[in-house]
Amino acid sequence: MKVSYSLRGVILFCLVCLQVHVYGEDGYRLWLRYDRITDAAKLREYKESIRALVVESTSATGATIRQEISLALNGLLGETILHEKSIRSNGTILIGTPASSSAVASLNLGNQLRTIGDEGYLIFSTTVAGKKTIVISANTDIGLLYGTFHFIRLLQTNQRIQNLSIQSSPKIKVRILNHWDN
Repeated sequence: MKVSYSLRGVILFCLVCLQVHVYGEDGYRLWLRYDRITDAAKLREYKESIRALVVESTSATGATIRQEISLALNGLLGETILHEKSIRSNGTILIGTPASSSAVASLNLGNQLRTIGDEGYLIFSTTVAGKKTIVISANTDIGLLYGTFHFIRLLQTNQRIQNLSIQSSPKIKVRILNHWDN
């Protein structure tokens, strides 16, 4: 049986189209998968709780924090969150150290921050300038980075973000991800 050239072309076209839509997870993104949240109730809750972002750090680590949380919120929530210079509305996420942020310094976190060391962090819900705010604070920008990733993980795992009260400090100084690429 002979197959015409046009039928061969159609078959080849279909195979090419099928290849375009096939996607295999290669593990490259590890936990940095910022795929949109599919739970409609959680997505609504998060969008109501997260409306603006204030990252008060001018270091290179601060720039990384700003970039990563923006990327995460855009992917997880499906919308761009406004970057603000100060807290202007309910639902603001404030990220900073007492040294880099006058708003964080005004919260008098000295006793709590003293106990968490250089890489520990605090994540908590409070009112700042009369607005409902989620604060991620630490003694150093590295602590802020760890706290930011913890907050992103809360969103990725569909955890509640109302009335947060998280204090974390590492038990060991060096933490690595060890995976084999055989």
